[in-house]
Amino acid sequence: MKFLLVLTLIILNFANTAKASPVHEDVKIMHDAIYKMDILVNYYRTDIHPLLERLVKNPRAIYNQEEIKEIQSFWTQFVDYKIVLNSLYNSYDGVDGELANLVKYTVNLHLNTRAAELSSKLWNNKNARKKLDEKNEEQIPRGSFISMENSLFRQFNPSLSLVDLPTFFPVYSLEADRRKFSGYYSLNSDIYAEIDVLNRDAEKSISTYVSFLTDNSNVKEVKKRFFIYKFKNLFFKIMKKISTWLGSTKVNNRDPSEYNGQTYIDLRMAYEMESKVLPGDIMLSKTEWFLSNIFLPGFWPHSFLYIGNLQKLKLYFTDREVTEYFYSQCVNESLYCVDFISYLEMSENTKSQWSEYRKHDQHGFENSLIEATKDGVHFSSIRHTFFNDHLAALRPRLSKKEKAIAIVEAMSKVGLPYDYDFDFQTDDRLVCSELVAKSYMKDSRRVGINFNFDLDKEKYLELIMGRINLPVINIVHKVYDEEVLSLRKSELDFVAFLKGNAKTKTAIFTTKDDFISTKDWKKWSFMNN
Repeated sequence: MKFLLVLTLIILNFANTAKASPVHEDVKIMHDAIYKMDILVNYYRTDIHPLLERLVKNPRAIYNQEEIKEIQSFWTQFVDYKIVLNSLYNSYDGVDGELANLVKYTVNLHLNTRAAELSSKLWNNKNARKKLDEKNEEQIPRGSFISMENSLFRQFNPSLSLVDLPTFFPVYSLEADRRKFSGYYSLNSDIYAEIDVLNRDAEKSISTYVSFLTDNSNVKEVKKRFFIYKFKNLFFKIMKKISTWLGSTKVNNRDPSEYNGQTYIDLRMAYEMESKVLPGDIMLSKTEWFLSNIFLPGFWPHSFLYIGNLQKLKLYFTDREVTEYFYSQCVNESLYCVDFISYLEMSENTKSQWSEYRKHDQHGFENSLIEATKDGVHFSSIRHTFFNDHLAALRPRLSKKEKAIAIVEAMSKVGLPYDYDFDFQTDDRLVCSELVAKSYMKDSRRVGINFNFDLDKEKYLELIMGRINLPVINIVHKVYDEEVLSLRKSELDFVAFLKGNAKTKTAIFTTKDDFISTKDWKKWSFMNN
């Protein structure tokens, strides 16, 4: 709703500006937007489409952060040009005249031509369509691709209504605009000659898609896809309510004044654990008797990233390689910063999150970790998240620079909602293990940590109910495979394990062997005795 409100204001503002400006200026704006959209679509053909085609060849393919940003950047720009062109059309809706009709026909023609190309190319690539339908970092709303496709098919099948296929933008008749369009403006001007060429190319192009767009089976398929999408989003809301309730419910009630009830790990032990961990460490936790544990495989249900408080963060990342890397990032992004900490403060991806990080929790404790829970991706303190029955820490065998990059990635995700669909292939919602894995995912900047050795053998991503998922327990299996079986070079070092004891109602630090043995532990501790 927020996006649609902002979008409405943009359109109205653009419309008022357009009416107040000479029509010839609007023609120039339209020409530039169409020209740049054409360049963008060429970039799609050469760079983005092969990326999305990977999902046809391998439906379980996972993108790294650079590839995700590349796809999102393309789609954001495409929607931006769509907004500009729709706004121009809207400003002349109901206005007749040679130039007004030229603008309306040209805008409508190019919007539909580009939409038809994308729709046809991605027709059999459901995972790519799902990717473009995500809400992305630029706040392009969920369902933007299906909205574009709905608009396109309503254009060529007038019997379809708003009820059949709703869209973000009004749908205007291309055929009606074509009938009103009488030709190009009579003045001898290069820009009108160029628009003539652009339109002739678009007319040839759209004619090749008419049979695809009017095919009765394709029309039925578009309607079916929309109703499936509508149902899945309704289902998601229901699942969110159920999962939120489960995550807050315990089989065995404890002191309700504590976030996790009265846990075996107290404040003294939490401080002792914190003295052992460093920024960038991956941590696992478990509290007994949460109902939500029932639906998560294995002993460990939760993972998160420890980053430390401000003092610890500053002290840890003073190394020369880190400073030089982030100084170069500051220069590349034209930011007034010189090192890792000032980059976090100034970067568009992290500056609002940095302000949140600097706050204290309700108990006065500093934020020192990032986690994904039913409340979404957020910062927490040790007072909030270390209070569990079992707590473990692992250290990536990576340079400080790579850990710093992972913290930037994790911090940039603060504010995203929780993924109650548990789908590793989507990036606009995250579960706890996704946050950890995607923050450390390999790309051109770093070696990273690999959680995707062989999906067919389910190491360590698994296919659960048709969705790719990373159960937290598989992080332990990874340590076992690398440390004990020596299947490959180890990527994670054991740091500490606070093991809870139900009889003494306390926890003690124990060994790496004990931690690794948790891969075979039952969900409930009493069953392990």
